[in-house]
Amino acid sequence: MVPRPPLLRPLPSTTGESPRREFSEHDGETRREEIKMQYTIENFWIPRLKSGTELETSASLVQGWSFQKDGLLTFKEAPLTLDAEIDGDSDPERAHILLVSAPGAVGKTTLAKQIACETHSVYIDLAAAEPVGGNTLSGGLFRSSLSEKWNNQTIATLIDESRFAGYAPVVHAVAKTVSGEKNPSKLISKIKEGEQPVTLKDIASVILEREHEKLGGLSFQDPGLSRKLYTTVEQIQRLIARIYGLQLQDPRLPQMNAADAKKYSEVLDQWVPEHPFLDGSGKKPSSVVFGAIISAEALRSSEASAPALGRELGRGAAANPFLHEFYVDKDKAAQEPVLIPADHIGVIYSSLRASLSVGDAASLVVDEVEEPMEGELRSDVEIFITRRAADPRTLRFRTEQTDAIRLGAHVEDVDIVAQHADVVIGPGQEATLVSPINIHCKKLTISSDNVVVERSSDQKTAAVFLQADEFYGDVASVPVCRAGVELLCFWPGVQGYPWTSFATDPPLLDDPRVDEALNRFRQLVIVFRSHGKGRLARFRGKLEHSRMTKGYGQEILDAMVDHGILALKQPMYILDAKRLAALTGMTYVDCMAKRFKEDAVIFVRKAIGIGGQ
Repeated sequence: MVPRPPLLRPLPSTTGESPRREFSEHDGETRREEIKMQYTIENFWIPRLKSGTELETSASLVQGWSFQKDGLLTFKEAPLTLDAEIDGDSDPERAHILLVSAPGAVGKTTLAKQIACETHSVYIDLAAAEPVGGNTLSGGLFRSSLSEKWNNQTIATLIDESRFAGYAPVVHAVAKTVSGEKNPSKLISKIKEGEQPVTLKDIASVILEREHEKLGGLSFQDPGLSRKLYTTVEQIQRLIARIYGLQLQDPRLPQMNAADAKKYSEVLDQWVPEHPFLDGSGKKPSSVVFGAIISAEALRSSEASAPALGRELGRGAAANPFLHEFYVDKDKAAQEPVLIPADHIGVIYSSLRASLSVGDAASLVVDEVEEPMEGELRSDVEIFITRRAADPRTLRFRTEQTDAIRLGAHVEDVDIVAQHADVVIGPGQEATLVSPINIHCKKLTISSDNVVVERSSDQKTAAVFLQADEFYGDVASVPVCRAGVELLCFWPGVQGYPWTSFATDPPLLDDPRVDEALNRFRQLVIVFRSHGKGRLARFRGKLEHSRMTKGYGQEILDAMVDHGILALKQPMYILDAKRLAALTGMTYVDCMAKRFKEDAVIFVRKAIGIGGQ
């Protein structure tokens, strides 16, 4: 995998002033090192990126790519420092990719343009550039006649993305939201302090209301139509039909006479293609946010759900990071389980993962309902979200096991134990499985030609474990496993091509009590992943959840704590891998593969009080 790029963040200032870009000789080496470590343009960016003394003018750059000819004479740069908590072992002096992270509206775009100007680099505005599929970095370099300079390492790029905030209808919507308040100054103060943000849903609602107000300019014979036509629901339904090329049933419209119906039909032909949620072509969303609104509603539609689901699953790792915002009431899901179709689980989880920042983490857990009603086949679904600047959060869902759990072609940090459910990975030419992954289901389908198995960047050794009663797949070649990760598979016929070298055979024990205890022991170990400075840690609530402590889980957890395998250091449990190996002979990969050693069997027998002394 590609090494994690160094992350630079603004250095807190005690004076409120930006550091000067020059220093005198008498300041000494301490001052020189201080400025260097703040990664200023003069001391860091110019030596790293500057390729010549004259600005490139011959290149014909593609849309969104530019050379910054004029810098700001009054520019004051913000001091940057390496984020040691995340990237303490990275080296910005040698890295090929550098990330600059900061809150909104602090000047990241201005800094990028200034760096591009002073280093003669290319400034790429992703908000103005063509879609990634039309102009990847390599494609843009080729079309701009810069490939040779890139290959010779004499040109650099500054990539900037301001996805949404500058869009004109959004500015209008925010302004209207503020002006609609009885005390705008108080609202603005709350927004600045983070007490009352203007949410994406607020903005979208105001834009849709603004579109509805167009009816005020029409003279209907029935004046009451202005309140009933082009509603929010109707607008979204017409946008869904246009985006997905569907002939949906017309929205329920009020009774109209022939003249009013003709007039409304004529304005629809103009309004819908020019809707602010659509781009200039009138066939695609104008932003990922508006696309998320349309997709979320399409997923709920019986007529549009299938094409919307197929399109979202096809995005793979490039999931829409805003889709979950308009699909899920996260506050409600944090309080009680929300019913969700099984085939939507992967789309919503992928969207949440796409919204994560550097240092954030998310994991998906699907397990059978602990005490189901008679005849009920449902699964509990939980998405655990850990953000650096906020408390960990758990979103809870419930789904029917009669539907397949569709995960898409990019699967990462997933734990599914639902032995009556079907799981589908794909579609796509290549399925990417990123550890940790543990799937035990009734039927597993991989609808991709190739499989690539990788480990997450914070794991030294890891495993992907797949177990099913039935397997169906289109995999045509032997899966590729990257360094440091092991693929383990178990299903009827797994010994055949292309899975032969990945086949495993979990042992069957005579005593069901020991078998249950070992499975609880395994689950308590495999939930751990590297966290911060190489520690194996999980939040306390995760391990003490009833899903983990059911059966013999509590006894095993207590024994692991008593023997020092686990240590509770609020709010985390820390796993001592060396202590685990010394007492049970087990490693993380052994647990994932269900390769239980004799010492592990003895350990769990003692823990549940059935001998083995």
